[in-house]
Amino acid sequence: MLLCVVNIFAQHIAVDSATTYKYRVTLKDKKFNEYSILHPEMYLSQKAIERRNRQGIKIDKTDLPISSCYIDAI
Repeated sequence: MLLCVVNIFAQHIAVDSATTYKYRVTLKDKKFNEYSILHPEMYLSQKAIERRNRQGIKIDKTDLPISSCYIDAI
């Protein structure tokens, strides 16, 4: 019985020591982007573009993908 309790306690400690870290990265802008809002078909599907048109949602700079130079830096 004592061995069982010690074993469970040891497993609990082992799980706690395997810490997983999570990070949130926030980018301030979308400079150095290889895409343009003038050509949304390069980064949005035709279905997404049609849906946005039906709903009257204009494509703006927030729709641009993250620049590859930012991803490389991260």
